[in-house]
Amino acid sequence: MHLYAIFQALFWLLTVEKSKGISSPIPPFTTYKHSTELQANVADLWWTIDDAEREILFEMHVKTTGWIALGISPAGGMTGSDIGVGWVDRAGTLHFQYLLPSTDTTYYCKVFKIPPRFSTKRHAIGYKILVDPSSQDIVHHMTTYECDAASKFDDSKLPEGVCDDHINQFSSCLSNMANGWAIGGDHLVEYPQDVGYPIGGDFPVKYYMIQIHFDNAHVETGRHDSSGIRFYIGEELHQYDVGYLTLGTESNPGAIVIPPQASEFVVDAFCTPKATEVQQIILINFDIFILFCLL
Repeated sequence: MHLYAIFQALFWLLTVEKSKGISSPIPPFTTYKHSTELQANVADLWWTIDDAEREILFEMHVKTTGWIALGISPAGGMTGSDIGVGWVDRAGTLHFQYLLPSTDTTYYCKVFKIPPRFSTKRHAIGYKILVDPSSQDIVHHMTTYECDAASKFDDSKLPEGVCDDHINQFSSCLSNMANGWAIGGDHLVEYPQDVGYPIGGDFPVKYYMIQIHFDNAHVETGRHDSSGIRFYIGEELHQYDVGYLTLGTESNPGAIVIPPQASEFVVDAFCTPKATEVQQIILINFDIFILFCLL
């Protein structure tokens, strides 16, 4: 019997044997087919088995001191089991690790949804770029994009992975930039006091995508990364909304073609008439100007 089938049988048995109600006061993030109370008033588990994708999606609510672990075993012991561990550090930061492919260049993309508690518009007053210390030699740049307002995703399975492998899923999240960072840039950015980046409420963007470029020049194997970005959300709305104006040309083979052995080559970029239409743009005195190049 395949291990997947054993997992499936195991959880059916759990459903039969544990029929107690869920005790968590917090509802699950999405709808699941199965649930059980692992320990009364301590640990609750939800899961859905996707036969087509041969995957099991879990959600676990636990009263804990800072870490949790979920183990799945065909025999009920540690031998041959799969164990997932999650934890937060002393600052309350949750850490995830991504295993990089064994290639020299990787563009990793992951879609996020804004927290549901932001039912009214809020302003981010700044952000901090968090580069995993173990990946400082390979993280070249990272960009956060706004997904189109009409974007539709399965909230229980938001897309992530190598960008080109899931381009159809990520295509609606590559138009508008929310922020960006590249080697040599400031890791901490604070917006002017009268400016904030809008999040939640009637702001149409509900999903964001982070894209990280890894430059693994030596094609090392087994490299992990947990880099990301932290937004600082204020309680009060500021006078102006901040946004990005992106100029230049796309860095893909269809946009930049450099002839072989050329010592110099000029790449021209053109704006369409629509891009230069006069709209309601308010110019204010900024004390922050961010310039970076993404390749």
